[in-house]
Amino acid sequence: MKVIDNIINRYLSLGYDIGKGFVMAVEEISKHIDRMVEHEDTARRLKLQSDINRLEVIRSLALLRKEHPGVAISVKTRHAIRSVLNRCHDVLQEMQSDGLIDEGDGQKLSMIIEVKMKRLQNAPAHMIPSAPETLLRSITWLGDTPDDLTDRIIESAVLREYQADEVIIHEGEVSDGIYLVVSGLVRISAKREIDQSDIYAHVLKTTDYLSSGTVLGEMGVLTGMSRSASIFCETAVQAFFIDASYILSFMCEHPPLADRLWRVCGMRIANTMLANNIFYTGWGSQQLRLLCETGYIEVLFRIPDGDALEIDESMREVIIVYNKVVCLPSGEIVGCPAIIPHGTTKVKLPEQTEDTTCSRDHARLLVIPRPEVQSSGGHRGSKPHVRSEQSSGQLKKAKRTSILDGKRTQHLAILHFLRRSTKVHPEGSAESGEWSTQESGFDEDAVDH
Repeated sequence: MKVIDNIINRYLSLGYDIGKGFVMAVEEISKHIDRMVEHEDTARRLKLQSDINRLEVIRSLALLRKEHPGVAISVKTRHAIRSVLNRCHDVLQEMQSDGLIDEGDGQKLSMIIEVKMKRLQNAPAHMIPSAPETLLRSITWLGDTPDDLTDRIIESAVLREYQADEVIIHEGEVSDGIYLVVSGLVRISAKREIDQSDIYAHVLKTTDYLSSGTVLGEMGVLTGMSRSASIFCETAVQAFFIDASYILSFMCEHPPLADRLWRVCGMRIANTMLANNIFYTGWGSQQLRLLCETGYIEVLFRIPDGDALEIDESMREVIIVYNKVVCLPSGEIVGCPAIIPHGTTKVKLPEQTEDTTCSRDHARLLVIPRPEVQSSGGHRGSKPHVRSEQSSGQLKKAKRTSILDGKRTQHLAILHFLRRSTKVHPEGSAESGEWSTQESGFDEDAVDH
C-alpha cells in the first residue's frame, strides 16, 4: 500500500508542478499580449481568456492543496530550495567576476551547488503538514518578535470554522481583524469597478483564489479603512482570527511589530505596482518578489519644520504605501499606491487641506535600494533623510569600501550555507544520508509569503 501511495504522490506532485508552471507562463505571456497583438479588442479577449484559464488552474491547485497538503508542501519546498541554490549560483558568478573568489574555491562551491541541486531529484513527493499553531507562528511579520509577545498573540487568535459558500469578509465593512487561512480554499471577489478612490483595492485582482498560509486584512488594520473585497469560502475553511484591538495594542507595546507589518504590506503593494510597470516587463514573478524583499520602510511625519525624504542614487525605486506626497521639483501630488516618478529629488507631505486624504499625520514609503546598497548590509534608516556633505572623492571611496565589505559578508554567508550540511569528496560525490526536510530550512508557509 505504501508503494502505491508513493506512486500516486509522485503523479500528483508532477501534476502540481505542471500546474504551477502553467500559471507562471500565463502570467508572463499576459504582460506581452499588448505588444504582440495590435487589434485592441483581440488583445482584450486574449487577456480575458488567459485570466480565466489561470484562475481555473489556480482553483484546481488550491483544491489539490486541500485534499493532498503533503504533496503541495513537497513541491513548494523543492521550489524554495531550487530558488535559493540558483541565487547562490548567481552570487558565486558575480563574486568570481569581481575577483573576490579564486578559481579553485569557485569550482568547489559550484560543485557543492550542483550536488545539492541533484539531491532535489530524490526529494520525497509527500511531506507531513505543519500543525495549525506552527502555521500561525510562521507568519512573516511575527519574525524577531519576543517569545512572550508571540505567545500572547497566538493566545489571542481564535480558530474559526466556515462552511462552503459562507462569506468570511464583506466588501465595504469595517476592518475588524486579521485572518490566517489554515485549511480550505477561499475566493477573493470585488463586485464593483475598482477605481482610485479606494486606494488599496486595485492591489487585489477582481477575482482570485487563495488557500492555506494566506494572511488577510493586515492593511485594513493598519489604516483603519474598510474592506476592499469580499472573501467567500469555496470549500469548508478553517482560519485563525486575531481581533484588530489586540493587534493595535501589541503594536503600541512593541513598535517593531508595526514596522514589520507595514513592510510586508509595502512589499505586497510594490510587487503589484512593479509587475504592471513597463520597465519590469521582462521580470519574472520570483525576480520581482526577491527585489521587493530588499525594501525598507521610510516614514514622513507632519512636523512644524516639515519632513522630507531625499531621493538619491542609492534608491532604485520608491513606492508610496500610505498617504500622498509632493514630488519635487515638479510639485506633483502623488497618492498611494504609486511609484515615485523618476527625476524626483525629494518628497514631502502636502500642506493640510480640506481633503482628508492629504491631512493624515504621516506617510509611508517602501524604498528599494540598488544592488550595491543591498550588498552593503544596511540602509540609511529612518533618519537622517538628508545626503551627507562628503566630497565626491570621499563618497566614492566610502561606497567602494561598503560594496567590498558587503560582498565579503555575502561570500561568508554563501560558504556557511553551502558547507553547512554537505561534504564534497575529491571525486565529486556527495556524502549525504537520507533526505531531510529540516536541512532545507523551508516550509510551505514561508514559500508562499
